Amino acid sequence: MQVSTQITDQEFTFFTWRGKVRTVLTIGRGNHTREILIQSRDGTRRTIRVQPSIRVEPDHEVSLVYARRSGLKNGVLVGLLDHTSDRHCSMPQGYVPIRLKPSLFVDCMKDIERYSFPGTAILLTVSAAACLFCAGVTYPLLTWLMIGSVLTVLLWSFNELAKWQFETADNLLVSSTEVFLEQLATAERIANSPVPYDSYGATWVLEGKKSWIAPALELAPSQRTVQTEPYNPRSGYGAF
Repeated sequence: MQVSTQITDQEFTFFTWRGKVRTVLTIGRGNHTREILIQSRDGTRRTIRVQPSIRVEPDHEVSLVYARRSGLKNGVLVGLLDHTSDRHCSMPQGYVPIRLKPSLFVDCMKDIERYSFPGTAILLTVSAAACLFCAGVTYPLLTWLMIGSVLTVLLWSFNELAKWQFETADNLLVSSTEVFLEQLATAERIANSPVPYDSYGATWVLEGKKSWIAPALELAPSQRTVQTEPYNPRSGYGAF
């Protein structure tokens, strides 16, 4: 099953792989990392090492949810849906393995952070002093030191803003994944319900229509029963 969606004008494709849990092993003492062996109906097996915020037991029916950018062949694991317990979690690895394309501002601040704020401020100050000197304008050394200090503070402030934008993009990707997982869980419950249900939206998700923009389904209050776990973003930039 494949479903395409757009997140901030960037196209992603979600796809799933389903199977039954055979074994669950804990890696290390006091560690939340689990090694989970899953086997599909055709006998294919996959082993994943994750830190799921939901409890996964042997013989549970689960779906692994992957995502990839439009045009790419390979995807990364972004969600885990346990059909037996009707619970799900996004980013079970404990981090966000796929990123939205960063803005030019975030890219620039990443480069400046690597170079260091004082170093960038000194470089900018010296460049400004050289340009003014060529124009016949000079200032005392103390003035340039004050200008350099102000530039350092401004660069630090801009860097904090870039980090906020980075974390916001992560949270948006996580929330979009949560929406897809909730849609998938709802469709599963409807499909297995003995009560007839004439929702075109549920059939739409189950058949994997390839043009879906979240949210595709409007859930009734009685259907909002999926238990999810909050995602706590990690500080810092990480890898794009």
